[in-house]
Amino acid sequence: SQTSSQTLLVLAKLRPRFSAIAHLQTVHSAAINHFATSTNWMRAIRLLSVLYNALVSTSSKEVLPTYLELFLRTIRPYFVIIHTWLAEGRLEDWQEEFIFHKRELPAGSVEETEDFWSSVYKQREYKQMLRKEKIEPLRLLEGLDSKILSSGKSIEILHRLDRIRSSHMERKPADLFTS
Repeated sequence: SQTSSQTLLVLAKLRPRFSAIAHLQTVHSAAINHFATSTNWMRAIRLLSVLYNALVSTSSKEVLPTYLELFLRTIRPYFVIIHTWLAEGRLEDWQEEFIFHKRELPAGSVEETEDFWSSVYKQREYKQMLRKEKIEPLRLLEGLDSKILSSGKSIEILHRLDRIRSSHMERKPADLFTS
């Protein structure tokens, strides 16, 4: 009888954790849906979207800290990619996990044209793909995605111009009064 009462006490203490595990299982299932057939960028944005949606919609104090920690750890590589692009003018996404990508264009494409910059940097169709899977796209990027794309292209153009100017300055000193 003492063993059964101890078992009941243990079960009573674990019951909230069972609920938390069930919540985590649901989020996990949604995040890894179609994993084997998805691209890296789709896997990443699906995971971020599912975690973010779980984070902002949960009322369970047992899983909230876990969702927050998982989301912050998962979004960090995205922030590193965004920072590198916006601060240094380089879109570096070695694992192809970002929602923006740089297309390689054929040799001879002229970089100085607006068409070049519009056709090289593209946003992936992540919103439509997530909605097909009945997942609300990452609201954190809502409205920011187009601004990140424009800013990233602009910063890269400025960095390229700065490199061109620097290499030109090394070859011939600038003198406003030289004719």
